[in-house]
This record gives sequence, structure tokens and C-alpha cells, in this order.
Amino acid sequence: MCNTEFPNHAKTVQPSSEKAGFDLGEYMGAVLRTSDSELARRLSSVREFVRGYECTEQFSEQALQAGIPLQIEEFGLGGITEGEWQEFGPVKKTMAEFWEAYERFLERCIKLASGSR
Repeated sequence: MCNTEFPNHAKTVQPSSEKAGFDLGEYMGAVLRTSDSELARRLSSVREFVRGYECTEQFSEQALQAGIPLQIEEFGLGGITEGEWQEFGPVKKTMAEFWEAYERFLERCIKLASGSR
């Protein structure tokens, strides 16, 4: 199982999982592992990465109030705020892709419902 909302991502991962020697056990608890600090350091020069990766002050405060310890020095406070979310480049791109797919689906539904193919 590939945890993604994009079917093409899941289809891309599947052939790798079917190769001889693939060990699913290597991925157990992967979400709990720390990320590669060198990779995060290099990506930190990309503004959109920082905005999507780092926390916001509001999130940090809410996490601490909920008893979730955060290492702010590890995650930073340069994240995108809720109010900025709709104008965030990657979100706009994804929403455009979803909307386009929805429009194609709707068009097909209308054709099927009206009896035309």
C-alpha cells in the first residue's frame, strides 16, 4: 500500500515493491523515523520547501498546549500560515490538477447520464 492521494504515485511505487528482494519490513514505522538532516539542510535554501516543512508559531503553541513536545530549533518557525495556504504555490498546483480531473469526470458523468458517449 502506498500512502498517497495520487494514483499515479501509487502506480509508480508498485513495480519497485514487486521486485525480488523487496522487504516491506524495512518500511515499518517509517513515519516515526527522523529525516535526513543533510537533505533538509540542502532543501532549506528553497523558500517553498521551508514554508511547507517548518512549523508556524501558532502550530508550535498548539502542539505544546496539547502536550506534544516539539524541538522548534529542529523544525523552525518559517512555515506557511493557514491564511496563506490557498496562495501557496504547491497547493495551487495540486488544486488545479484536482479541479481539472474533476471537470473531466463531471463531463463523463453528464455524457453517460444523457445517453451520449
